[in-house]
Amino acid sequence: MERRCMFISSFVLIVQLVQAQDPTGFINVDCGLPLRESPYNSLPTGLAYTSDADLVKSGKTSRIAKEFEPDYTKPILKLRYFPDGLRNCYN
Repeated sequence: MERRCMFISSFVLIVQLVQAQDPTGFINVDCGLPLRESPYNSLPTGLAYTSDADLVKSGKTSRIAKEFEPDYTKPILKLRYFPDGLRNCYN
């Protein structure tokens, strides 16, 4: 549970840093988002997010715990994690 909280906290910090920068030329990836839900515009930032399904063929997808969902926006609700293997990378 501590790892999950640390991951979520780190991810939130990264999202906040990205929001403060010019998104021109960047792809905003929602890790674990099903391809059928991609792309979408996040509120309140207006950034367009796309699924990572075309970037990685390994890992598993999940959702954050229900009790945390009201506190986060869509890019943070789903996630991809890599429980197996020595190295897992995006293409």
